Amino acid sequence: MSPSADTPEPVWIHPSRGMEAIAERRRNALASGVIPPEFHYVGHRQTELWLEVARCHAPAGLDPFYRQAFAELPLPRVPHLIGLGPGSAQKEAWLQERVRSTRFTPVDVSDSLALLAARRLAPLVEHPPLPLVADLTRFPGLPGWLAGFDRGEPRLFSAFGVTPNLPPEKLDPALRAFLRTGDLLLISANLIPNGDSARILPQYDNPETREWLSELPRQWGLGPHLGPLEIRIEEEGPGLAKVVARSRWSETLRFPWAGTTFQAARGNALLLFSSLRYTPETFAERLRKSGLEPIGTAISPAGDEGLWLTKAF
Repeated sequence: MSPSADTPEPVWIHPSRGMEAIAERRRNALASGVIPPEFHYVGHRQTELWLEVARCHAPAGLDPFYRQAFAELPLPRVPHLIGLGPGSAQKEAWLQERVRSTRFTPVDVSDSLALLAARRLAPLVEHPPLPLVADLTRFPGLPGWLAGFDRGEPRLFSAFGVTPNLPPEKLDPALRAFLRTGDLLLISANLIPNGDSARILPQYDNPETREWLSELPRQWGLGPHLGPLEIRIEEEGPGLAKVVARSRWSETLRFPWAGTTFQAARGNALLLFSSLRYTPETFAERLRKSGLEPIGTAISPAGDEGLWLTKAF
């Protein structure tokens, strides 16, 4: 890992977010027709657009729900709070009021968001946060890196907002590998309110989200060759739905791309974004399948957000 040269503040960048790794991900993105979610959160412009989406379309009542859940869940004081994909870290700041950690470590794919999280928590912890820019699903060395900060005491990992974009087969093994015996994981999931997935579509099909998701094709120079965004809900099975956003190539063309040549066929779809939604039962089952037994649960009054506290045994 190496310090970022773009800012005087200390930021550590893991090779999973280095130039070679990113170039490979760009090549694979167009070849597979699927844009990895992390590309929508990098850079100041995309960070600003994402924060605007969250400001305008986060479900009403989530802020008091999180604060009440943090007060009521069986959370002990822990010396080290580790935020996995913390975004702006507003929820981690509320969580810190309860657990009173002396150290906070944000881990995010976006250097802008990792810095933002560190700045938000810096006044609330004893030790200056050291933000880490890394891909959670490609960082097997994270447990060893984190172990250098403590003497083996139990830690609390927060994972708010990472489950919608990352499929279980990629995220869950990584989460389980990060935890050592006695560690706690506080993880959130976006839910299907009362099992009615149609109710969630306005949270995604709106001008702010469309502007955010359109920024990446513009930056990559693909915008003029893609049709309008198609945003819809697809049922993935009992108790599981996926919100997807696709654009279709408006012409057949061939162009150089990330050290190779890519050929687009008119009418083929490019998946720009997907977000998983669960029922409480299906998400709890997902946790158990990955070896994480819930010891506390909180569901928002509207039924659109859930929190699970799990412990590693």
